[in-house]
Amino acid sequence: MCDTITLKGETCTLIAKNSDRHTRERQYIWYAADPFEECHHPELLEDHISYSATSWKELQQVLKRYDHPYPALVSTPSWMWGAEMGVNTQGVAIASEPVFSNSRARYQQSGLLGDDILRIALHNSATAALARDLIIDLIVHHGQGGSSGYLGKLHHHSTYLITDAQQTIILESAGSHWAWKQVHHSTSLSDCYSLRSDYDRSDQMDRPDDFKGSYQDIFHSRMVKGDYRLAYTRSAIYGRSADLDTARSIMRSHITAYKHSGVGSICMHPDPISQLQTTSSMIVGCSKETGISQAWATCAPCPCSAIYFPLPVPASESSLSLLEERGFPVGRAAGKRFAARARHIAPKVAALHRRHEDVRAILAMTDRIMDEKTLGWETLSWENAVDIADICYTACNAAYAEIAHILGARYDERYQIGDT
Repeated sequence: MCDTITLKGETCTLIAKNSDRHTRERQYIWYAADPFEECHHPELLEDHISYSATSWKELQQVLKRYDHPYPALVSTPSWMWGAEMGVNTQGVAIASEPVFSNSRARYQQSGLLGDDILRIALHNSATAALARDLIIDLIVHHGQGGSSGYLGKLHHHSTYLITDAQQTIILESAGSHWAWKQVHHSTSLSDCYSLRSDYDRSDQMDRPDDFKGSYQDIFHSRMVKGDYRLAYTRSAIYGRSADLDTARSIMRSHITAYKHSGVGSICMHPDPISQLQTTSSMIVGCSKETGISQAWATCAPCPCSAIYFPLPVPASESSLSLLEERGFPVGRAAGKRFAARARHIAPKVAALHRRHEDVRAILAMTDRIMDEKTLGWETLSWENAVDIADICYTACNAAYAEIAHILGARYDERYQIGDT
C-alpha cells in the first residue's frame, strides 16, 4: 500500500511517495544507467518464483524495443526490476499506486507489473507528457499482469502521478482502460481511484463515464483504507507551501496520535494482521526556473524515525562517473549496500514510537542540518550538490551511530551512508 503527494509552488514542484510493503521486503535506492544490468546479472535480484515465471519473461521482451537513453534515480524492491518511484536525468519524476478494480477490468496472470512499466517510462521519456503516453501504450498493448506480492499473491492495477518542472499528470488504469488529467494544484494519490468524470482524456471518450465508479472494487478499496488516506493527504496539503519540510512532515504522519500500525497510517508500522510497513520514502523537487532536480530519501523503513538525506539528480549520464567516485549508489549492487545503517536503525527507533527524547532530539537536529545544507538546491551547481551531499552523509552517519549507542543496537561498521 502506498501514498503519494505533489506540492506545486511558484518556483518548483515536489513529489513525495511512501512505499508500503512486507516487513521482510527490502527496498533500495540507486542510480540506474543500464536497464539491462539485471538481465545480464539476474543474481542482483532476490529470488521470486512467481515474478520469474511471469512478468520477468514479458519484461525482457519489452525492454528490447526501447533505447533507454535516460539514466534514473530509482527506488526498487529487492526482487523486481521495476521501481516504485524515480526521477530521470530530464527531471521527469513518476510514482505509482496500486488500485483494485472490479470485474469490468480483470487482472491478467501474466503481463507487466505497474512498477516495471514505471521504470520503462523513466528511462525513455523526456517530459511528463511523453511518459504518460508511453505508459498508456504499454498497458494497452502489453497489459498489466503477474503478482506484486512479496509473499503470496497480490493482483492490482496501477495509477501514476507523473511530473516534470512544467506539468503534472494523474494517470489511472483498469486493465487496458485508462484516463488521465493534468493538474495545476497540489494533489495526492492513494490505493484507490480518484478520477470521476473530471478527466481530460480516456480510452472511452465516445461514452464518458465515472472512471472510479465504473472500475473500483469497493470491498478491497475499503480493506486497504485508500479513500481514508487520500482524504487525509488532500486535506494535509491544502494551503501548504511546496518545500521539503511540508513533504517530509506529511510522509511521516500517522494521522492519529494513538495508532501507528496498520493500513490507516501514512507512515505505516507493521501490525500482526497486515505485516506491512513503509519500507522506503522518497521526495523529488523539480525547479521550474533552472530545470534542476534534487531528491531526498530515507533508504530505510519508517520515515518517522529515519533521516531524509539528499541524493543529487544528474542532468546527464556523464555525471554518473563523479557520483560513483564519491561513493554514491551507482548500479544495483551498490544500491543494495548503500545506507545499510539506516535500514538497521530506523525500525528500532520506530518501535519506540518516538518516545525516546534523546533520539527524537538527534533526528530533529539532523533534519535541521539537511534543511540548512540543501536550502538552495534549485540554484546549486552539480559539483556543489555532490559536495553538500557528502557533508550531509557525514552528519547522517554520526546521527545513526549516536542513536545506535543510545538504543544499544548493533550494526556493521563497514556499511555507512555514502560508503559503498
